[in-house]
Amino acid sequence: MLGARLGVLIVLSVVAVGCAHYPLNAPRAASGDAGAGYRFPPMVLDRPDPADETFVCLSFSGGGTRAAAFAYGALVRLKDIEIERAGTRRTFLDEVDCIAGISGGAFTAAYYGLKGAETFKTFYDRFLARDIQRELALSTANPVNFTRLVSPYFSRIDLAAELYDGSVFDHATYSELAKRRRPYIILHATSMADGAPFEFTQDEFDFLGSDLGPFHVGRAVAASSAFPFLLSPVSLKSYPAIGFVIPPTVSSALETREMNPSRYAWARQRLDLMAGKEAKWSICWTAVWPTTSACARSSARTTALTGSSRSESTRATSSA
Repeated sequence: MLGARLGVLIVLSVVAVGCAHYPLNAPRAASGDAGAGYRFPPMVLDRPDPADETFVCLSFSGGGTRAAAFAYGALVRLKDIEIERAGTRRTFLDEVDCIAGISGGAFTAAYYGLKGAETFKTFYDRFLARDIQRELALSTANPVNFTRLVSPYFSRIDLAAELYDGSVFDHATYSELAKRRRPYIILHATSMADGAPFEFTQDEFDFLGSDLGPFHVGRAVAASSAFPFLLSPVSLKSYPAIGFVIPPTVSSALETREMNPSRYAWARQRLDLMAGKEAKWSICWTAVWPTTSACARSSARTTALTGSSRSESTRATSSA
């Protein structure tokens, strides 16, 4: 009798765990402030910041832990260079306005964006000195996680995102990242479908009708560092963007098809992120080419599950 009950309990546990689902990006409130969210901070004219006199933006490329270490070394060196502004001694790192990161470089960029000066005390031990690939492999081999991977809506990239989110970034979201005015962090990934450019910023999430605020930084880093075929892509949901007005930079670019095809293609890619009247899905990977920074959409539309009003992505098929 006890054995039968134990067997039923095990079966129910497996079924429950097998229903695992990756976290969804949140829809944006229709009544929310159109200018709110994680965006490049505007200059405050009546209270000028000396750091605004010189615009400095760093770009951290990919290449695994080695790229993260190289980016970290660049931050250390910039911290050691002293300059003088308005009679005040500052470091060159204080002048950095934005950091763009992809793949391995995304770890360093995101961590410094969240932690600031604490990075130089903790980043080495929390990431660089760890065998993160081994930890991910052990996580995948965990019987509980192995069962979760049975679900078509949960995959290796979700385990990686959980690992990065909890053990590296302390479950921080973009709302927490937005509390730090400078530097502005731009994380990139690449489209599984066609390499269309995308940045993990609120300006980009506007086209998805989504709020970047509650999105976890660790998951964005996972999207940026998910090397094709070794890790499955990260999926984003595109919601109907109620009340969203297409920015002038995009609408004007749509008029330059003949004069500036690249700018026109960029604008079209922004519009392709939009869901229209029905929700659809976007799928993100890391950069396949070192010079490409993008995250993007899948050409696959939403697929309605039989016997349900819910819609789910064709992620399982697309990531195979």
